[in-house]
Amino acid sequence: MEIKAEYQKIKEKYKLPPFEYMDNEFEVSAIKIPDSGVFIKATLRAINNKVGLIINYLEPVITPQQTMHSMIELNGITEEEKKDIYLLYKSLGLIYHNLCLAELEAEEKIAEQINKTTKEWSKLKPKIIICLNMINKTWEKAD
Repeated sequence: MEIKAEYQKIKEKYKLPPFEYMDNEFEVSAIKIPDSGVFIKATLRAINNKVGLIINYLEPVITPQQTMHSMIELNGITEEEKKDIYLLYKSLGLIYHNLCLAELEAEEKIAEQINKTTKEWSKLKPKIIICLNMINKTWEKAD
């Protein structure tokens, strides 16, 4: 079955965001049917993968290690910027854990979490872009 048609079923049933939005933001078209298992859970995992990816990008600034990677990023970021990144990291961490918990719930709860997360994502995405641009600038400045 085509991924878009499969998504359309759960979209209508639970009033989820449009397929195009979900694919653009979370690449749900990459879900492999029938390998994915329960489709709504696979959709949830696609969202969680994106959230986890962003968390990993922010991590070297939040929990610096004695690596060149962390040192470059930390040297170019002010304390105020680190605080902004930390707050974003915390918000994304909460979303990540809520998504993990939702996967253990019934389909209705999973759909609720997908809807809640997509609303939060829309609000956080501009902040994510700002923070990632901040980090990128440290790499441009690095000697």
